[in-house]
Amino acid sequence: MVKCSPQLLSRTFAALADPTRRHILEHLAHGDRCVTDLARPYAMSLPAVSKHLRVLEDAGLIRRRRKGRVHRLKLEAAPMKQASQWIEEYRRFWEGSLDRLDEYLKKLQTKEKKMSTKNSPIKQTAGRKVTVTRVIQAPCGLVYRAWTEPKQLAQWFSPEEVECRSLSADVRVGGSYRVHMVSKNGDHIAIGTYKQIVPNERLQFTWQWEHYAMPDSVVTVDFEDLGKTTRLTLVHEGFPDQEDSDQHNHGWNSLVAKFAALIEQNRIKS
Repeated sequence: MVKCSPQLLSRTFAALADPTRRHILEHLAHGDRCVTDLARPYAMSLPAVSKHLRVLEDAGLIRRRRKGRVHRLKLEAAPMKQASQWIEEYRRFWEGSLDRLDEYLKKLQTKEKKMSTKNSPIKQTAGRKVTVTRVIQAPCGLVYRAWTEPKQLAQWFSPEEVECRSLSADVRVGGSYRVHMVSKNGDHIAIGTYKQIVPNERLQFTWQWEHYAMPDSVVTVDFEDLGKTTRLTLVHEGFPDQEDSDQHNHGWNSLVAKFAALIEQNRIKS
């Protein structure tokens, strides 16, 4: 009887249960890769890919090597070897019925998610937030319309060096939006629902990526009328971890700077 750590087996099977993570391991089987190379084939954000990589690292399936700002990843086969030995001993129970194995893996994955939620209560995300404040050289009504009229939003709603390929928005409480952005790393699709709308004062909506859930993530945009100018304050709260917070901090600062430049140059058309 092969002796394997139950915790190691649980982490290994939970990591392998996701098809994206299995594809990442297939790529690494051909040699070491950097993070951007691994992210390129997937229509998801870089934060989403990073989350998958952290799961694989926690399971011991990959190892990260840092050289300057470049992170290279290497496949580690030992955990899969132990899992294979464990499966082989119980092969007679699953032979001819791979569906039963799939069901077992899904149950393990669900259990891991529940444990993760239990060990990471919402209150831990309270300190992780992004705040961006900027005085826009345009009247409040003009600034607010640029954030709430889909035709205008589509002209600027993306960070610098990122294209807003398409945008749809039902701007009402309970309405939803979808933004398809494209960068050199691939496609990034943001989705959410409007929670609060106060004309010329406040806009609040949930925020997550189509392939990466952020259930506690909320963005609040306040508009302060200063006469001929507007103080815009954007607060994004509820990040799963600090890495997500840091990456969104860069994105929102870039997006607001781009917006300010375009509206002050009168390049956003109604």
